[in-house]
Amino acid sequence: MLLSGCMVEPARPPQPAPVAEVMPPPPAMGYRWVKGHYRWEGNHWQWVPGHWRPL
Repeated sequence: MLLSGCMVEPARPPQPAPVAEVMPPPPAMGYRWVKGHYRWEGNHWQWVPGHWRPL
């Protein structure tokens, strides 16, 4: 079996602990808080801060 051109992605390290965030007051009625989370950015975990999103 020939596997030329195949690429194996290395195992990702575990996600770091969540960042403690202080939820600011909403900008207006009709918004909900989306908690911060980590996103895999190719070769590392990147924190995405929490934010208000319209309903």
